[in-house]
Amino acid sequence: MGVDAQMLVKNRGRHLNADEVLMLSVDIAEAFGTDAFSIVNDDEPENWCSHALEIVEEYQQDGEDILPEKGEQFIRVHLVGRYYGPGYERGNLPKYISIANWLEVRLPNSLVFYGGDSSGICAELFDAKGRAKMWAHFCQYGHRPYTGAFGSFKNEDVTLCSFCKTPMIDTGGGGGDTYLYCAGCGKRCIKIGKTGELVKVEHDEDYFAAHKRVVICEPPMPNYEFDIGSRYRPLYDQATGERDPE
Repeated sequence: MGVDAQMLVKNRGRHLNADEVLMLSVDIAEAFGTDAFSIVNDDEPENWCSHALEIVEEYQQDGEDILPEKGEQFIRVHLVGRYYGPGYERGNLPKYISIANWLEVRLPNSLVFYGGDSSGICAELFDAKGRAKMWAHFCQYGHRPYTGAFGSFKNEDVTLCSFCKTPMIDTGGGGGDTYLYCAGCGKRCIKIGKTGELVKVEHDEDYFAAHKRVVICEPPMPNYEFDIGSRYRPLYDQATGERDPE
């Protein structure tokens, strides 16, 4: 299990009622997109519903829970995405920083806290100083401590992107084959373990579907040949018996 990002606003100004927080939830979702937050609407009434922001009585975390002090109102930010921080360089830190900036502007006299939901990564003050410190770490290291953990940047068996001339990132794989990704241009491919052949993964498919299509499930077909990165195509025209020029 990974560590997901969590965010809390300690509102020390005028307390908001439920309708005001609802309107603020709509505004922040419109600003950053609904995919940035864990929003569960009422399409399925039997499910528990939530908006981007929620008034809470306490902040629960993998550590000592935080209770509001006198005069404070807690507003939980339901983020979507992995945590980012030193030693766990995974999530979308620029997005989290932008959300924190937005909240400070819309909620004056408030404090924003940021942390993870597990592994003992507890919420810390995410003010301008805290964000600048985290941003400096991001600018120096980016996501490479995480992506390099798969062996992508070791000297053995490095696959270079033909376009960017930089090592591709090993994102996993199966059956002796490796799923590769280039952070410079977004190119994705599967490296076939037995041959070292690189098979392109199309933009609209995931690795598992491509692996199933290319390697596992499509058996060789009579009078067909494999077109790398696409599918089996006819080797001979079925009507004339002549070789397909393509």
